[in-house]
Amino acid sequence: MNKVIALLSGFAHLIILSGITSCNNDAKYLDTIESLNTSFENSYDYSIKEIESDLADFENNELNTWGLRALPYYEKAVKIKKCSDTLCKLVDSLKLQLIKAGRGDNSVFSMNPDSKLNTIIANDLLVKTGVATYLKKQIDTAVQIISESDTKSNFEYYRKYFIEDKYKDNFCNDSLWTYKKFGIGIPLVMAIVNLSKIDYDISMMVLILEKEQHRISRPGCNMGFPHNGAFVFPRQQNPVLVGDRYEASILIYCELNDEIGRSVRDINVNGKTFPIIRGVGIYTVDATTPGEKSYHGIVKVKDWDSTEKAFQFDGRYNVVKPSAALDFVNMHFIYPGIDNPVSVSVPFIDKKRINLRLRRGEISGNNGKFNIRVNDPGPLTIYVEDKRNKGMIKVIDSFIYTVKP
Repeated sequence: MNKVIALLSGFAHLIILSGITSCNNDAKYLDTIESLNTSFENSYDYSIKEIESDLADFENNELNTWGLRALPYYEKAVKIKKCSDTLCKLVDSLKLQLIKAGRGDNSVFSMNPDSKLNTIIANDLLVKTGVATYLKKQIDTAVQIISESDTKSNFEYYRKYFIEDKYKDNFCNDSLWTYKKFGIGIPLVMAIVNLSKIDYDISMMVLILEKEQHRISRPGCNMGFPHNGAFVFPRQQNPVLVGDRYEASILIYCELNDEIGRSVRDINVNGKTFPIIRGVGIYTVDATTPGEKSYHGIVKVKDWDSTEKAFQFDGRYNVVKPSAALDFVNMHFIYPGIDNPVSVSVPFIDKKRINLRLRRGEISGNNGKFNIRVNDPGPLTIYVEDKRNKGMIKVIDSFIYTVKP
């Protein structure tokens, strides 16, 4: 009987020590990144529907009303959409390849649980074969085509953010881009999420510029879009991680920045007013609890004849709780008295911000690569922390391991 108990105890001990994380932490990590993937896919679908709806309105109204004046802008909008469609088809085909390699059919959730955390599959399929490099070149080409525009408007504000700033962050000419997105050490499910985010980022870029073409096809200053009078533009990734801040710009646009800046009187969201900068409302809120969030607002504008108009808008975003994955190099065990290398991954948190902390023992390393040294066997709690701006540190996750006797 004692031998059986000892065997079961040893088996439980092995479960705690083996794999990337313990079973419970595996589940938390997968819940986080699968929630991220769902959010990106839903946001992408929403953007595509908005683009198609706006193009249909373009065809039915502006082309009929303004004729040849509107035609070049419509053709530009169609060209932008076709370019993004081609790129997104490539991205979707790569996602399906990764899902099938993970023994799934057509979704992240269908993959084998063990395959989801595999850190080699994406590298073998995308990096080693050169497919990831090809994808990067197609992204560069698409962004160049999508962003071509000689117009000057309030959308310069968004073009700079979404094409210049965001492009540099997500698709910059970093020689390590392919490895950061799909290389060894990136769990398979995270590589798929990275592809879903490319779809989302490209679709948002197209939505912004397609609406710009729609606007400039009409002569004069036009207060609001054909469908909803005001446009909600998220200023960071969707979903938002718990502890971060959600920020969105609320835009009523016009060809004359100064004029619209003077005419916007008030922006109110859920009963609270928010600041206005050059006609753009800045809505911010702290993300404190996970889940789907929505808000409703009203923009009040003083028209040219001094009458006041109100445009309504709705926004939505998803908040998820971040979770980390730990991958021990030395046979998946923590040994006393030596350095135990470990890689740490947290979805969409820069590895430079990741920090480890122990209640006992020593830690060295950075950028997601650490060494843990503990002299005595026994239970060990490992805290994964996020080093934020101004010296702020937030605990993301914690793990309980047992140092092998």
